[in-house]
Amino acid sequence: MNWKTMLSKRVMDIPVWMLITAAMAYCLAGHLTNWARFGKGGGWAWLAINASICGACLLFAQVARWCIHPESRRKGVVWAIALTAGFPLLGLAAVYLVLPAVGLRLHKPHVPFRWDEFLGKTISAYTTVFMGTLIYSFFYMLLLKSRRTHEMERAAALHEKAIATVKANQVLHSAQSHFIRHLLHDILGRAEKLNDAYIPEQINYIARTWDFIAEAMDKPIPLVHASRALKQLEEMAQSIKRRYNDRPVIQLRKSGEPREHIIAPLVLSTLLENADTHGWVDAAHPILADIAFTPGRLVFTCTNWKRPHATDKPTTGRGLQLVRQSLLLLDGCHHTLERDENEQQYTIRLTINYTTYD
Repeated sequence: MNWKTMLSKRVMDIPVWMLITAAMAYCLAGHLTNWARFGKGGGWAWLAINASICGACLLFAQVARWCIHPESRRKGVVWAIALTAGFPLLGLAAVYLVLPAVGLRLHKPHVPFRWDEFLGKTISAYTTVFMGTLIYSFFYMLLLKSRRTHEMERAAALHEKAIATVKANQVLHSAQSHFIRHLLHDILGRAEKLNDAYIPEQINYIARTWDFIAEAMDKPIPLVHASRALKQLEEMAQSIKRRYNDRPVIQLRKSGEPREHIIAPLVLSTLLENADTHGWVDAAHPILADIAFTPGRLVFTCTNWKRPHATDKPTTGRGLQLVRQSLLLLDGCHHTLERDENEQQYTIRLTINYTTYD
């Protein structure tokens, strides 16, 4: 262990370097005070007694920690009473036994011992220890308050995350439930008996979409290869055309080939869905969707015509918000989502620049 590591460690939640600095500052202040009052610093003996006072401060600080915590408060009170009552004895032992044993003498043999003088100095030292303990207790209570606030915020964030996970799982489970599948199969069978090809096609598209979402959500990070997202987008475009009796209401054009491009599963389909829901869509006003793959870059542009007379369908406002949240999953990739509109058309452009590309 090097000295930097040692100084960065904490004793009673205080960095070692801060404790050493405070102790040195206190000893220096005592030395300067003696020099100003008596014309001399006091030598090693006063340095030793000041260091002993710093050690007593640490001892009383630990007792204060015990008193602050409910589970150890009884022990802290007992120790506080014992140390306060025995502090004069500790001072007596330090001055007349411990320090002389190491060659440091604060008393002069020819000067008679006086209890009043000794108790006065002891009370002065105890006042210093008490003030140091009071300052540390205030600091420690602020630290505990900060920790409790952080723990409460973390618990609230985890609770919100758990609720969001439960909601997502419930939605996914409802879409993948056996009841829904049996119901779709029943509708599909009845449509086939009626020789209706439209309903089976659209139900199969719904089933494949749910499977696509479930496949992505089973991953730790819900990202898919761009080719998989493109296939789902093409199926969606085909479904929209079928809904308009196979008229050319949408033009999906692709340039380049997806390689190592990845994307969140519902980004492209959500942008296309917004155009279909809120735009003016017919054979004369088709949706124009372009997707371009180049090394390290994906660009998706979707343009739709505005509805006449400013009529628009109600919106939840969650579509683009979902797209932005999903794009945040592309860690390490820079993306932009730009909107442009004029009197007749509305265009949205998504650009993803991949920082790593093989």
